[in-house]
Amino acid sequence: MASALLASIALPGAIAAAAEAPDAPSSTESSVVVGSTAVPRPDHVVMVMMENKGYDDILNNPSTKPQDQVPYIKSLETQGASFTSSYGVTHPSLPNYYSLLSGSDIVKTSAWPAPESVDTDNLPNQLVTHGYSFADYADQGRPTQWLRYKNIPGTADNLNPMDKRLADFPTTPAGFEALPTVSFVVGNGDQSMHDGTLAQGDAWVKAKFDSYIQWAKTHNSLFILTWDEDDFTPANHIPTIMVGPMARASEYDQKINHYNVLRTLLDMYGLDHINHTADADVSTITDPWDLSKTEPLRGMAGRCLENHQTNPAEPGALGMWHCEAAANQQWIRHADGTIRQSGKCLAATPDGNTTGLADCDGTPAQTWQPKADGSLLNQASGRCLTVPGPDIANGTPAELRDCDGKLQQRWEVPGFVGVHHSLTVDTPSVFKPGSAVTVTTTYTNDSSPVALSDASVSLTVPSGWTAEPTSPTTFNQVQPDQSVKTTWAVTAPADAKPDAYTLSAQATYKNAKNTDKGTGTTFHPAIVPQGQMRVAEVDSEETVGEDGRAANVLDGNPATIWHTRWYGEKDPLPHHIVLDLGEELEVTGLRYLPRQTGVNGRIAGYEVWASTDRTAWTNLATGTFANTTAEQTVTLNGTPARYLKLVATSSHAGPYTSAAELNVTRAVH
Repeated sequence: MASALLASIALPGAIAAAAEAPDAPSSTESSVVVGSTAVPRPDHVVMVMMENKGYDDILNNPSTKPQDQVPYIKSLETQGASFTSSYGVTHPSLPNYYSLLSGSDIVKTSAWPAPESVDTDNLPNQLVTHGYSFADYADQGRPTQWLRYKNIPGTADNLNPMDKRLADFPTTPAGFEALPTVSFVVGNGDQSMHDGTLAQGDAWVKAKFDSYIQWAKTHNSLFILTWDEDDFTPANHIPTIMVGPMARASEYDQKINHYNVLRTLLDMYGLDHINHTADADVSTITDPWDLSKTEPLRGMAGRCLENHQTNPAEPGALGMWHCEAAANQQWIRHADGTIRQSGKCLAATPDGNTTGLADCDGTPAQTWQPKADGSLLNQASGRCLTVPGPDIANGTPAELRDCDGKLQQRWEVPGFVGVHHSLTVDTPSVFKPGSAVTVTTTYTNDSSPVALSDASVSLTVPSGWTAEPTSPTTFNQVQPDQSVKTTWAVTAPADAKPDAYTLSAQATYKNAKNTDKGTGTTFHPAIVPQGQMRVAEVDSEETVGEDGRAANVLDGNPATIWHTRWYGEKDPLPHHIVLDLGEELEVTGLRYLPRQTGVNGRIAGYEVWASTDRTAWTNLATGTFANTTAEQTVTLNGTPARYLKLVATSSHAGPYTSAAELNVTRAVH
């Protein structure tokens, strides 16, 4: 692998003659697409495989039953490319996984192959041997049954190094940035719709992937949602939806199956057509891709990159010029990573010091990656496009320098909505109903190369609340690296219910491409903040088969759960969890939010106990929770307690206990 990762020092595809490409593949090789071929090269692809539902089950279902509703998946259909003629390759389910990941029909039944037994080339192998990366996220047994390829060895305990637990899938922009090139995700039976309802699967897709999908739209990344097969009908008609900045939102009638999807992924990264993806009747998906964003490439000090040569093909470095509405300052950023003008591609010169225009050939010298700090990275040189200074003369060449994230390396890139600005909302941890508290919004021009003109900030509060600004909400300009603050007098109604409340801020500016947003949370004084509490004791938690840690009940995320052990040994009921409240309080209630997908472990019979020292315990309540996803409250009597113990004496399904969230209320004097 070392030879693959260190394959080339020269800059293939640069302006002048370049060294002949080495035989070993390079980790910086661009997509196979060249010229005007309309296939993107996403920075990241997340592909989710659902199970055993047909196209009409999902997108044309006439049922009005709650369990058959999929509002989120239907919203994805309107946000991205939806393929109306998409089909599974075969029946039953498992062979379709091998069709999608290897383009092969080598696996024909539902019997799991032995680890390292499937002798055929595959997408993970192609990616890794060409310097890209792959991961499989699932809660199946390791190695997952769809990654049992001979050329993907496992460790001594059969752990495939590409296998990850579903709980490892990131939830933050930093985590999304660190994802492998391609991620393949499969939920459990309830999440994937194999065993659960359509509504359960829809809720899981939203909870697990919406943050990534919204991030992907501004970070040259792609989300693919598809199904293995349609549960044994002859048609095998399935939904396939692709969402990302390169996927035009529409319906497409190109007839595709898993082989077409795999071939398209292989083409995106310049990989070999393997197995059936090389068949004459298997084509690359090309219709949905939008590669036509034409705008200036704007840097600091009001300078734009300009092709000031009379003949675009004439050699010479591109220059910086005062920004104007000129054709020679208009650029198109293609989803394959190239930036184009006059049919030529922006490219690094062979010495890696400056730029020019060259015939498009899809090589790393012509591949540019917008970064979170506003810089524009050239893949071949590993350097960033730079304005040489704030007072340069028109025509001064743009340079390539070592990346430092400073102002002279910040760019507004055509077709790329970067996260150039941040908006934060600072709220008091606790508010007092009926009285005003101070909230501060801070709008920062983090990584833009230019000032923001006519900026404004607004604050949205819950129904019945009021928010009055006590300092300016509009700003003539916000310079690069400058922050502007607005203070607000926010008042909650005197009868506000004990709960956590979210305040949302919005900011915009002249010619903004999108609205910047920020949120803050404040708690009713009767709510004990989850951040103040911790799990002091638990009798059982699942940490191998999934992330079922007890700490999940205090993370504010209903999609994560505490679940007692189920992988291997199963601990019998009763089960208990002890919360340390952080201080001695007069407790008035315990709120239990059951898991939102699946029913295993939903608590039926319960007991609630209180203690000041975790030694002497007092029983405060005994009862039965309903089998529902709704939050349920146990009313307590104001007993002083530092610790609360919830005991599950029985379950609505299985010998387990589970909970999405626990919250505690206290007396306020």
